[in-house]
Amino acid sequence: MLSGYQTAYALKLPELLQHVSSKPERFAQFTEAKMAHFLEKPLISKGSMEFKSPSTMIKRMTEPEILEQIIEGDVLSIYQGAARTKTQSLSANSKLALGINAARWVLSGNFEMLEKNFLANVNGDFNSWTIQLSPKDLELKEKIKVMLFTGADQNIQQIIIEQPNGNSITTDLYEHR
Repeated sequence: MLSGYQTAYALKLPELLQHVSSKPERFAQFTEAKMAHFLEKPLISKGSMEFKSPSTMIKRMTEPEILEQIIEGDVLSIYQGAARTKTQSLSANSKLALGINAARWVLSGNFEMLEKNFLANVNGDFNSWTIQLSPKDLELKEKIKVMLFTGADQNIQQIIIEQPNGNSITTDLYEHR
């Protein structure tokens, strides 16, 4: 082999998901910016996120208000302060579930469910990668145009959700190793 020669290698979604999911527990700080056509400037929220494979995700918002969303299996519970304000079965709202589950499927390496529900495109290598997910479901396409996950190594660094109406949510994640 010639010195300095590198072969071109196309990263495949199953191997990237396997690599990302080999870290079964995660904790990250986040900053989230919601932009809508009727807002003069983005609505910023901050907090932390926790994930335990395969299906527990906790989002704790500390700014601009205190709010906690806990997803365990099929159940979404929302707390404001110490009081639970809402509990919902994700399977009762399949469109909500698909959007939420996309992140859990990336983190847990569930290629089959991603392939079943989204058209996926992967770019980059293990050091710097992007997963682009476009919903296959027509109703979900009315709410989510595309979801972009960018990261490095096993860590997701940013999630962008673009809506067909031009609104977007950008979440920057700062994982603790």
